[in-house]
Amino acid sequence: MPSEREFRALLLAIEDDLSDEERKKFVFLLADDVPRRIKDGPLVDIFTELINRGHISKSHCGYLVKIFESMKLLTVAYRIAQFEAQSVPPLPPPTFENTQPLENNSATEDYQNNHSSLMELMNDFNSTDAMTFTSDLPSIGPITPPILEEPSPEIVPLTIENIDLKLFESSPWSDDFLEKIHLSSIRPYEYQRELVQNAIKARNTIICLRAGGKKTFVAALLLKYYLIKRLTSENDKKKFLAFFLVSRRAMLKQQANKLKQIGNLRVVICDEANDATQYVINSDVIVCTPQKLIKCLRMKTILVSNIDVLCFDECHDSPIRSQYIEIMQYILCKNIEQIPPVESPPVIIGLTAIGVHHMNSSQIVPNLANLCATFNCMTMTTVLNKENQEELEQCATGISEGEVICVDKQKDYEKLKSSIEKGLEELILELFINRETNHFRIFSEKDIHSNGYEQSLVLLKESQQKACNFPSVLLLNYILVIYRHLKALTNLTPQMVLLDLKEQFETIYKSREHPLQIDTIIYRKCQSVFKKKLAELEESGKLLMNPKLEKLVDLLKIHLANP
Repeated sequence: MPSEREFRALLLAIEDDLSDEERKKFVFLLADDVPRRIKDGPLVDIFTELINRGHISKSHCGYLVKIFESMKLLTVAYRIAQFEAQSVPPLPPPTFENTQPLENNSATEDYQNNHSSLMELMNDFNSTDAMTFTSDLPSIGPITPPILEEPSPEIVPLTIENIDLKLFESSPWSDDFLEKIHLSSIRPYEYQRELVQNAIKARNTIICLRAGGKKTFVAALLLKYYLIKRLTSENDKKKFLAFFLVSRRAMLKQQANKLKQIGNLRVVICDEANDATQYVINSDVIVCTPQKLIKCLRMKTILVSNIDVLCFDECHDSPIRSQYIEIMQYILCKNIEQIPPVESPPVIIGLTAIGVHHMNSSQIVPNLANLCATFNCMTMTTVLNKENQEELEQCATGISEGEVICVDKQKDYEKLKSSIEKGLEELILELFINRETNHFRIFSEKDIHSNGYEQSLVLLKESQQKACNFPSVLLLNYILVIYRHLKALTNLTPQMVLLDLKEQFETIYKSREHPLQIDTIIYRKCQSVFKKKLAELEESGKLLMNPKLEKLVDLLKIHLANP
């Protein structure tokens, strides 16, 4: 629980953050709650007077929250409400009533049959936003089914005594060698062999391969190599374990199937409904989102020292980079109490489609250097042999290596986009601050603009699920939907994002015969903001397009004209 000194330090920090104009508005809203003689003095004197008069204390900050809400300084109000929540004991669960009362109050059986349970309400979000609930919840409603895997072919054991790893590492691969490692039916290309052997020499590396070059197959070859190396090790007999981290849930099954093609690897998908720990004993490669591994590392159910290989798919992906960075902290950060010491760090393999043929670009070089620093790599691995480059061009599917295209920002578009982003951010903060929507006073540990904010919301939701605080889970589901649409403004048009958000909320809410009171409050607040922002778009008199999308359309037209 925070101390009185921490409370006063918070007040001093708020004083430093307020501008002169904001200070004037704050004093004006105090009205007669402080003497007129101190209103022109420093804010520290005003805060002291408010404490002395009993208006505020470390466990009663609602007075300040309301004032800063009135000033539209929701970030400040959020900080104060978050501090207050740490200073008071947990609240008992509220009694929520459905906002559409039944005609016959005595019809208990009909009510139970027709009234949507909280879990059913939350599963509405699961069906539309790909969010699932952990399996340790009571069975009180339908659960979104996990990703269904196709039956894996029987794993044929390798005869490791006849495998010479030196051939794997440095020599051309003969038919006899490929037969021994069960690759004769899917013979790798020479450019893939070059990548594998250079990656082995580098150990930690970023593999740069153009789209359609089959990066995942190269990663699978490396995973098979390190599996064989572990099995043939005489000094260390611990079990082989690798994680293949995928940035998007939708890609889990696709990437897992590609890894299975290599053979001899026990590959399993850890979907959002399960814990990765349960797959460690009977699997070689666990395919999951970074969040699943982070959860295990935090709970120390899996240690970095137990992992042989960490493969980061699409390691250049900015939206997921913060989660990748957090995983790397468990490897690189030493002498930190909550991070166990790493006895044997895993091999790091990053996969990216960022080209290295444009190393003279002022944008590419810093990006690649940043990737190397993030993943503790001293080497970038790409196809250098000219014959292999020609083979890559002939064999690779999809688009060819293209140039880096920069899109200039449009002032009108950026201004309106910023207004919409601010509105959605303030809506999220308001839902947290408001006691009607956030009865249990839960708050994210991270700032809305910081890396890993979505991740912190997911972790908070999981903790509320385990505590069976279903109203809080319902709140966080709404907030997650809003936040994900907020991030989508980076690539989609404002009209598209707002209309989808509005329609999604309407579909979920109107599909319920008896929505809860908290559900109705959140719905009305959100719809009010959506309508306001859509009205702003209409009043602008312009159909504003995302310049990146416009550029993409132009490129597609050129491609169609010159296939």
